[in-house]
Amino acid sequence: MMHDDTDGTAEQTEVHPFVLAKIRASFRWLDADGDGAFTEADHVEMGRRAAAALGYESDGDAEQEMIDAYLNIWRRLHAPLDADGDGRLTREEFITACTALTRDPQLARRTLGGLADAVMAVADRDDNGTISLPEYTAFIHGHAPGLPSDQVAQAFARLDVDGNGRIDHAELTGCVLDYYTSPDPHAAGNWLFGPPPPHPGTG
Repeated sequence: MMHDDTDGTAEQTEVHPFVLAKIRASFRWLDADGDGAFTEADHVEMGRRAAAALGYESDGDAEQEMIDAYLNIWRRLHAPLDADGDGRLTREEFITACTALTRDPQLARRTLGGLADAVMAVADRDDNGTISLPEYTAFIHGHAPGLPSDQVAQAFARLDVDGNGRIDHAELTGCVLDYYTSPDPHAAGNWLFGPPPPHPGTG
């Protein structure tokens, strides 16, 4: 899919280019059908993909639980960013909302902490408070279909900061904050959705 990355607002020019590149990349993953927006229906499909990755039976209770978890992300986190209320979160609306987080640390901690909570609810299928590689793989298949399995494993290893084979809530929260706000090219959270875009200072 192709998107024009040249559009933007004056506020976006204040954001570090690497952070803006990560925000744009996350939208491209979320907009799996490439129509320039994502919707409640897209979140249903994310849930179905993640459920399939875990081997859940189609139309079964376990699949529905996964879909409901993704719908919770839509209702709690994404739908409120839909500035014009048309039921479609456009690329411009998403980028505008995310870049605002870079200028307000308290808002970032509150919003991205909520995102980390929602991701944990989606990915931690055995409710043990951590995310395993298979659980993370299913999450990625829901959010970033088509990411090669070796890159999924690489990303998991980066996000598992202490190297114990699981991503706990503190690690996840830190990584989500890093992804959406940190210009550090070495931040573990840059790998939240797989290999990050190139950093302008490392080329």
